[in-house]
Amino acid sequence: MKLMNTGSEAYRTFRAARNVLEMIGELHQMGYEGLIIYAGLSPSGLHWRVEISAAQSTEVALYSTADGTKYFGWSEVENNMPQELAHKFREHFRVLIDKAHLSASKYVVWYAEMLRQSAPLGLIEQYCDWEVDYSEGVPVRMFESAPIRVPQPPNA
Repeated sequence: MKLMNTGSEAYRTFRAARNVLEMIGELHQMGYEGLIIYAGLSPSGLHWRVEISAAQSTEVALYSTADGTKYFGWSEVENNMPQELAHKFREHFRVLIDKAHLSASKYVVWYAEMLRQSAPLGLIEQYCDWEVDYSEGVPVRMFESAPIRVPQPPNA
């Protein structure tokens, strides 16, 4: 079994981004099933980004790996686990959270399966500025291993 290079900048970047994906999974388990993501790469391909929204809300929470562990501009959260980030997200994005009580079981099941398939440090890429064939599924960039694909999400 290959050990991960956990001291690298790449590892820290993947870990920070993955914490955000896992935070959404935690929020789904807390009953905020209406939260959906749209994640991909910046135009340069250097940074991974995610937009978090809910069907009935105009508010969007944005995270980029350019922010490192200053999730959503918060301070003193660099060592927070996804569960702790979920509680902080609820506090800071009340309007978005209030609209996320919708039941979206198909999306939540897809999301949990995407997290499982892309563990431990995969990052889903639903968009980028170059041509990608999405007919075989959504690409997932994996830390220190070949990319994989997961099915397209159901309509949320």
